[in-house]
Amino acid sequence: MRHDTAAAMLSAVRLFREAWLHPNPSEAIWLNVANQMDAAWQAHVAELAAATGAEFDGRYYDPALDADRLRAQIGSVWNALADGNWHSLREISEQSGAPEASASAQIRHLRKARHGGWIISLSREGGRTRGRLAYRMQNPDGTPIPPITPNALRTSP
Repeated sequence: MRHDTAAAMLSAVRLFREAWLHPNPSEAIWLNVANQMDAAWQAHVAELAAATGAEFDGRYYDPALDADRLRAQIGSVWNALADGNWHSLREISEQSGAPEASASAQIRHLRKARHGGWIISLSREGGRTRGRLAYRMQNPDGTPIPPITPNALRTSP
Protein backbone atom coordinates (compact mmCIF):
# COMPACT_ATOMS: atom_id res chain seq x y z
CA MET A 1 0.00 0.00 0.00
CA ARG A 2 1.34 3.42 -0.95
CA HIS A 3 2.16 5.84 1.83
CA ASP A 4 -0.50 8.39 0.80
CA THR A 5 -3.20 5.71 0.70
CA ALA A 6 -2.20 4.39 4.12
CA ALA A 7 -2.14 7.95 5.50
CA ALA A 8 -5.63 8.63 4.11
CA MET A 9 -6.97 5.48 5.74
CA LEU A 10 -5.32 6.27 9.06
CA SER A 11 -6.71 9.81 8.95
CA ALA A 12 -10.22 8.50 8.25
CA VAL A 13 -10.00 6.02 11.15
CA ARG A 14 -8.80 8.75 13.52
CA LEU A 15 -11.62 11.04 12.43
CA PHE A 16 -14.12 8.23 13.00
CA ARG A 17 -12.73 7.63 16.49
CA GLU A 18 -13.00 11.33 17.35
CA ALA A 19 -16.62 11.42 16.15
CA TRP A 20 -17.43 8.23 18.05
CA LEU A 21 -16.02 9.67 21.28
CA HIS A 22 -17.62 13.10 20.78
CA PRO A 23 -20.37 13.65 23.38
CA ASN A 24 -22.88 14.93 20.82
CA PRO A 25 -21.66 14.47 17.23
CA SER A 26 -23.62 16.45 14.66
CA GLU A 27 -24.72 15.21 11.27
CA ALA A 28 -22.01 17.43 9.75
CA ILE A 29 -19.34 15.60 11.78
CA TRP A 30 -20.57 12.22 10.55
CA LEU A 31 -20.79 13.52 6.98
CA ASN A 32 -17.15 14.59 7.24
CA VAL A 33 -16.23 11.12 8.54
CA ALA A 34 -18.11 9.49 5.65
CA ASN A 35 -16.38 11.74 3.10
CA GLN A 36 -12.94 10.99 4.56
CA MET A 37 -13.60 7.25 4.61
CA ASP A 38 -14.91 7.35 1.04
CA ALA A 39 -11.84 9.30 -0.14
CA ALA A 40 -9.52 6.79 1.56
CA TRP A 41 -11.38 3.86 -0.01
CA GLN A 42 -11.30 5.47 -3.46
CA ALA A 43 -7.55 6.03 -3.12
CA HIS A 44 -7.15 2.35 -2.26
CA VAL A 45 -9.31 1.21 -5.20
CA ALA A 46 -7.42 3.51 -7.58
CA GLU A 47 -4.12 2.14 -6.32
CA LEU A 48 -5.28 -1.44 -6.89
CA ALA A 49 -6.60 -0.63 -10.36
CA ALA A 50 -3.34 1.09 -11.31
CA ALA A 51 -1.34 -1.87 -10.04
CA THR A 52 -3.39 -4.41 -11.97
CA GLY A 53 -4.29 -2.31 -15.00
CA ALA A 54 -7.87 -3.53 -14.65
CA GLU A 55 -10.70 -1.68 -16.37
CA PHE A 56 -13.07 -3.21 -13.83
CA ASP A 57 -12.13 -4.81 -10.54
CA GLY A 58 -13.44 -7.00 -7.79
CA ARG A 59 -12.72 -10.25 -6.05
CA TYR A 60 -14.65 -12.34 -8.57
CA TYR A 61 -13.93 -10.28 -11.69
CA ASP A 62 -12.46 -12.33 -14.53
CA PRO A 63 -11.70 -10.19 -17.62
CA ALA A 64 -12.12 -13.15 -19.97
CA LEU A 65 -15.62 -13.86 -18.66
CA ASP A 66 -16.86 -10.44 -17.58
CA ALA A 67 -15.22 -7.57 -19.50
CA ASP A 68 -17.50 -7.51 -22.56
CA ARG A 69 -20.66 -7.92 -20.48
CA LEU A 70 -19.65 -5.17 -18.05
CA ARG A 71 -18.67 -2.79 -20.87
CA ALA A 72 -22.10 -3.27 -22.45
CA GLN A 73 -23.79 -2.91 -19.07
CA ILE A 74 -22.02 0.32 -18.13
CA GLY A 75 -22.94 1.72 -21.55
CA SER A 76 -26.61 0.88 -21.08
CA VAL A 77 -26.63 2.43 -17.58
CA TRP A 78 -24.94 5.54 -19.03
CA ASN A 79 -27.64 5.71 -21.71
CA ALA A 80 -30.37 5.44 -19.05
CA LEU A 81 -28.88 8.42 -17.19
CA ALA A 82 -27.81 10.47 -20.23
CA ASP A 83 -31.01 12.53 -20.37
CA GLY A 84 -29.89 14.51 -17.31
CA ASN A 85 -33.14 13.81 -15.45
CA TRP A 86 -33.69 12.14 -12.07
CA HIS A 87 -34.20 8.37 -12.16
CA SER A 88 -34.85 5.78 -9.47
CA LEU A 89 -32.64 2.71 -9.41
CA ARG A 90 -35.62 0.66 -10.57
CA GLU A 91 -36.07 2.94 -13.61
CA ILE A 92 -32.37 2.73 -14.44
CA SER A 93 -32.53 -1.05 -14.11
CA GLU A 94 -35.57 -1.30 -16.37
CA GLN A 95 -34.16 1.06 -19.01
CA SER A 96 -30.72 -0.55 -19.05
CA GLY A 97 -31.79 -4.17 -18.68
CA ALA A 98 -29.31 -4.58 -15.81
CA PRO A 99 -30.37 -5.97 -12.41
CA GLU A 100 -30.65 -3.23 -9.76
CA ALA A 101 -27.49 -4.35 -7.95
CA SER A 102 -25.55 -4.28 -11.22
CA ALA A 103 -26.98 -0.88 -12.18
CA SER A 104 -25.89 0.45 -8.78
CA ALA A 105 -22.39 -0.95 -9.29
CA GLN A 106 -22.18 0.64 -12.74
CA ILE A 107 -23.27 4.00 -11.30
CA ARG A 108 -20.32 3.73 -8.90
CA HIS A 109 -18.05 2.88 -11.85
CA LEU A 110 -19.29 5.87 -13.86
CA ARG A 111 -18.12 8.15 -11.05
CA LYS A 112 -14.55 6.84 -11.36
CA ALA A 113 -12.07 8.78 -13.47
CA ARG A 114 -11.27 5.74 -15.61
CA HIS A 115 -14.95 5.54 -16.61
CA GLY A 116 -15.42 9.24 -17.29
CA GLY A 117 -15.61 10.80 -13.82
CA TRP A 118 -19.29 11.62 -14.31
CA ILE A 119 -20.99 13.52 -11.49
CA ILE A 120 -23.93 11.47 -10.33
CA SER A 121 -26.06 13.19 -7.72
CA LEU A 122 -28.35 11.46 -5.26
CA SER A 123 -31.70 12.65 -3.96
CA ARG A 124 -34.16 11.04 -1.61
CA GLU A 125 -37.62 10.77 -3.14
CA GLY A 126 -40.39 11.34 -0.64
CA GLY A 127 -38.05 12.49 2.15
CA ARG A 128 -36.03 10.45 4.61
CA THR A 129 -38.86 8.12 5.63
CA ARG A 130 -39.38 6.52 2.22
CA GLY A 131 -35.70 5.93 1.60
CA ARG A 132 -35.96 5.61 -2.17
CA LEU A 133 -33.05 7.23 -3.95
CA ALA A 134 -33.00 8.97 -7.30
CA TYR A 135 -29.91 9.55 -9.43
CA ARG A 136 -29.03 12.30 -11.91
CA MET A 137 -25.90 12.42 -14.05
CA GLN A 138 -23.99 15.57 -14.99
CA ASN A 139 -20.91 16.14 -17.11
CA PRO A 140 -17.57 15.77 -15.30
CA ASP A 141 -17.17 19.56 -15.27
CA GLY A 142 -20.47 19.92 -13.40
CA THR A 143 -22.53 21.23 -16.29
CA PRO A 144 -25.90 19.59 -16.82
CA ILE A 145 -26.41 17.16 -19.65
CA PRO A 146 -29.04 18.65 -21.96
CA PRO A 147 -32.25 16.62 -21.79
CA ILE A 148 -32.55 14.26 -24.73
CA THR A 149 -36.02 14.00 -26.17
CA PRO A 150 -37.31 11.77 -28.95
CA ASN A 151 -36.41 13.19 -32.35
CA ALA A 152 -34.13 15.83 -30.76
CA LEU A 153 -31.52 15.21 -33.45
CA ARG A 154 -33.96 15.01 -36.34
CA THR A 155 -33.26 17.66 -38.96
CA SER A 156 -36.29 17.20 -41.21
CA PRO A 157 -39.98 16.65 -40.42
